Amino acid sequence: MSVSPKIPIFRPVVIFEVSVPSLSAGGVHEALVFEVPKDYVAEVFSIFYDPPTDPNTLTVEKIDYITVKVNGQDIATIRASAVQLPMKKLSKPGLALEYSIAPPLLHWNIVLKRRIPVEVCAAIKLDEQDKFYIEVRAKTGVAVSNTSKIYVLAAFCKKDVLKSIVGLDRITYRYRFKRLEHEEWTTIDFERNIDEWTTLPGGLNQGIPNVMPFVVHARNKDATTPNVEYFFERDKVLPPGTELFRDYRNVNEAIIIDYMGVIPHDNLSKVGFKYEYLTGPEPVMPIEYPPYVFRPPMLYDASYNIENPGPVDVPITEGLILKTRGGVYIKDNGSSIPSESVEIMVWGKRIQW
Repeated sequence: MSVSPKIPIFRPVVIFEVSVPSLSAGGVHEALVFEVPKDYVAEVFSIFYDPPTDPNTLTVEKIDYITVKVNGQDIATIRASAVQLPMKKLSKPGLALEYSIAPPLLHWNIVLKRRIPVEVCAAIKLDEQDKFYIEVRAKTGVAVSNTSKIYVLAAFCKKDVLKSIVGLDRITYRYRFKRLEHEEWTTIDFERNIDEWTTLPGGLNQGIPNVMPFVVHARNKDATTPNVEYFFERDKVLPPGTELFRDYRNVNEAIIIDYMGVIPHDNLSKVGFKYEYLTGPEPVMPIEYPPYVFRPPMLYDASYNIENPGPVDVPITEGLILKTRGGVYIKDNGSSIPSESVEIMVWGKRIQW
């Protein structure tokens, strides 16, 4: 059933609750969350998931992923796990992320202007009468017995006051970045009118260049070979399309991993970043961390409160996949890690030009 909220001229936070039933193995539940009222625009900036949990053992049931759609179009850069977007009440003292998807432009002028650049505001943009959907998928061969709930947080603004609320008529910025080992900077210029709402970062009509939120989790598809690095590249991760080790040597695309959390396995020894084919004078050594460094926002044991819940900041020198082949890998302790036993959750941005 379509939901069009009745709102004043500007509403910085509107919360929608979606109930998700139990799912058969490989099952899918899609729900219409809201339709943007006529003459309004909107941004979805946070999604929180109260996951399916066994009431007796307090074990969280695993799903394949949560994603979102706009007018039926899938946003492939969002593939969250059951414990990637927990409600704040499930963690102490609270999640490390203020916005679980991306900061909204509709908050920039009122709370964010002095803290972040405008181009970071890549929350999902929706135009009038756009429809926003949530989709939850069960893993192949694994049913989800318990129900769950999703909370979607969005901001709404009437079009005729949009410029005054945002505080800008036009967005002009320059993305300029490089890996330390590169000799040249990558520069991306971006200029759009504020009323071209869905062509702004987080919108589905950006064309090139574009900036989208990148909120995914990746599981090791295969068991690891003892003492051998396991790279989270294409065809070695689940769900498909969530690879965190990519060949971007000749691709006008970059992944920026801002935050990361890891659900470990007992045999997991290291989580690392490795980059190849760089233009610097010397090969770059991989950087490895103990798995407990990247704390997750929540564990699959819902009774356990993480004292300082993640995700954890990733330095730009390690979380930038740009003009190289590289990214994230894991290493076991000499005993193989079974398939789908390590889950790496990331929050960041995908940029194309």
